[in-house]
Amino acid sequence: MSDLLNVNQNTGSDSRKVALIGGGSVAGPHLRAMALINQSIGAVQLVDFASRDERVLTGDFYRPFNWDNKPGPKIVMDGITAHKDWKRMLRQTEAQLVFVLASTNLHHQMVLAALKAGKDVFVEKPLTRTVAEAKEILAVCTSTGMQCFVGHIVEFIPGYTNIGDLLFNRTRQNSVQSVNFRRLVPWSQVEADEKKNSGVVFDGYAADLGIHEAGILAQNVRSIQVKESIRYLNQIQYAKARVVLTNNAMINIEIGASTKVTSFKADFSGIRMDGSEYALREGVIVDGNTSSVLTEKKPHEIFAEEQSLMLRALNTNSTIHGPLDLSRAVAAIEIMEAMHKSIDAGGEEIRIINA
Repeated sequence: MSDLLNVNQNTGSDSRKVALIGGGSVAGPHLRAMALINQSIGAVQLVDFASRDERVLTGDFYRPFNWDNKPGPKIVMDGITAHKDWKRMLRQTEAQLVFVLASTNLHHQMVLAALKAGKDVFVEKPLTRTVAEAKEILAVCTSTGMQCFVGHIVEFIPGYTNIGDLLFNRTRQNSVQSVNFRRLVPWSQVEADEKKNSGVVFDGYAADLGIHEAGILAQNVRSIQVKESIRYLNQIQYAKARVVLTNNAMINIEIGASTKVTSFKADFSGIRMDGSEYALREGVIVDGNTSSVLTEKKPHEIFAEEQSLMLRALNTNSTIHGPLDLSRAVAAIEIMEAMHKSIDAGGEEIRIINA
C-alpha cells in the first residue's frame, strides 16, 4: 500500500510554486525528493498537477519506479489541484516551475507550452526524440529568458561523476585513453510487446538506456559507429558501438536489452589510463577489471540532489554547466540520432556535426 506523503510540509509564501505534468513511475521519486528537500527548508510548494490517469488524479502516484520497484506515494492533497487537461492547467496555474514527467513524445509540445507561458521547466531525459525539436526548445529559452533543466540522473551517481572527470581531464593530469561502458537489462519479449501495445511511445531499450551515456559524453563526441544491433518491433533493442571523443579517447558502449544478463547491469571495465588498465569501485580508481556503478542511495535521495542544484540555479539566476544543462541535453540527442543513422547506414561511422 502506498504511504501518505505530505509534499508541502514547511512551505510558506516564499516557497517556489511548482506544477507537475505526468503521473508515471518517475513522478513518485520526484515527489519524495520534494518532500525530502522541504523537511529542512520548505523550498518548493506543489500547487497543481495534471494526469490522464483517474487514480493519479486522486493523489495516488501508485506506479513503481524501476530502480527499486517501490510504489509511488499517495500524497496529501490539501492546497493541491489535480487537472485532466495539462494545457488548461498551464493557463490557470500560479506555478513558477513546471516538471514535465510525461512520455518522451510529448516533451516537445509540453516544454514549449510551459516556456511560452512564462514558466521555468524541468523535463526528464531524454529532452526530445529529435535534434530539431531539442534545438527549438533551446531557441525558445534563448528568446524568452526562461530556463529549461533536463534530468540525466546518472550524472549524480559517484561512479559516473568520476568517469566523466577522468575522461575529460577535469581532476587529473592525464585523462583516460579508453573505457568500456555497459548498461544492460534482461531481454523480455513479453515486456517489449506490452510496451508496444500500451500506447506509450517507446523507442527501444538501446535508446532508453543509451541516453544516460550520451548525457555523460555530451559535447565531447567526434563520431559514433554501431558495430552490432538488434531490432524488434522496428525498435533498436540492443547496440554495441564505438565512440571517438574530441580528445581522441575511445569509448566502447554496450546498451539495451540482452539475454546475456539476468538482472540490470551498469558498469565500466577496461579503463585504460597512463598505459595501465584500471577499474572504478565506489568512485575510486583501482587496479582491476570490471566495476559496477550502481549506488546504494535511494532514488529519491539522488533526485533531491538534482532538484537542489536546479533550485540553487533558479534562486541565484545562474547558469548550470554540467548536469541539468540544456545544451548538454541537446548534444545527447545528437549522439543518439547519430547512433540511429549509423545503424541505418549498415554500421557506417557517423561524425557529430558540432564536434
